[in-house]
Amino acid sequence: MTKTFATEIDAKQFAKERLDQGLDVTAGTLNPHVPKQIIPSSAMPIWLGSLLDPSAEGS
Repeated sequence: MTKTFATEIDAKQFAKERLDQGLDVTAGTLNPHVPKQIIPSSAMPIWLGSLLDPSAEGS
């Protein structure tokens, strides 16, 4: 499934929900956004940051 979002926060929340369901998730920017970013499933915990760790609030 591919889905676009207005904000990165919306994309992160969607990714977190899918991870919670046990799905494999990747993310990235769409053209013409520069610099292009690709977040592989192995980097999801880093990208999601405080969404996965509530104790990291404010970091």
